[in-house]
Amino acid sequence: MSANTHPNRFIATAAPFLSKNAWREMAQIDAALNPIGEFSDGITLIETSLAAAQFSAALHQADPIFVRHIMPATTELQLSGSRDTDLAKILAGAQDTCTLPADTKFSVQCRVIGGNDEYNAKDVEVKIGEAFAAAGAIANFSDTRLEVDLAQTIISVFLCNQRAYIGVSTAAQNLNEHCDEYRVFSRFPRQVSRAEFKLKEALRKFDLVLPGGRALDAGAAPGGWTKVLADAGMEVAAVDPGALLDKVTSLPNVEHYPMKLESFKPAGAFDLLVNDMNIDPEDSARLMVQLAPHLKPGAHAILTIKLVIRNPQKLLEQTIPILKEAYDVLRLKHLFHNRREVTALLRRNL
Repeated sequence: MSANTHPNRFIATAAPFLSKNAWREMAQIDAALNPIGEFSDGITLIETSLAAAQFSAALHQADPIFVRHIMPATTELQLSGSRDTDLAKILAGAQDTCTLPADTKFSVQCRVIGGNDEYNAKDVEVKIGEAFAAAGAIANFSDTRLEVDLAQTIISVFLCNQRAYIGVSTAAQNLNEHCDEYRVFSRFPRQVSRAEFKLKEALRKFDLVLPGGRALDAGAAPGGWTKVLADAGMEVAAVDPGALLDKVTSLPNVEHYPMKLESFKPAGAFDLLVNDMNIDPEDSARLMVQLAPHLKPGAHAILTIKLVIRNPQKLLEQTIPILKEAYDVLRLKHLFHNRREVTALLRRNL
């Protein structure tokens, strides 16, 4: 088998319009970082001057906002386009790249750019998964569940222009448990709006278990986030002068308050606050500060910060200090289901 080995190469993924921001985050780890090539907008092959493990650990520790996913590209193979030939070659490349001890839990994740008429990503995943499982490892199909296991071993395969790139790492080192979160959530029918997947991914990404009790959904219409919270068993106060869908307002644990937030006077404190309002980010941050007294001390809040200017980093630098008047800013992430926005996980100051 003809293969090239590149122990210091990675494939990094970011939203196309945020790729420069993602590059700056990675360059803070390694100022000598070298771009080898771009497969498509936002998907870049890079080479680090650091030891691969050092770069990976430092990037994970930095918890970047704009880098969505990164995978080692240790092995590079030339493909033919023929199903049987390529699948056998990719499997051999994976076996040369990593050895899994018996009983090791692992997942195979393949992403394809450009497509191939003879085989697809699932064919690659099954081929590799069955072979490693037959050798004693335990296959875990990570696109069929929502639980997070950052310690899980991931065999990553990326296919583009009849070339395969293969690497092995943990989900934590990849910055995300799956290379394509859309595959994880595409199995679930959309109940109200696309926005509900943003909240589901945020809960998964932040490993946040909904606390039960009462939730306040600020700017709830048409009710996507409200339904996610209500389906999880929370009592939801949905505040928005706009209408919510009947399937949301008919839920027994949802109360719709058709008014502006400035007029909302709740009794008691909430266990969770969420805000997906499409307004200026600084105004949204000030609104979150105003709502903080209605949230229990130490309780979490989730906010989408709309990226309304061309310089997202500058916008965040203007918005975060406002939020810190009432909250600890725990994490900031541009998620797969985000568009021109960043999702923030907050905790009300004690």
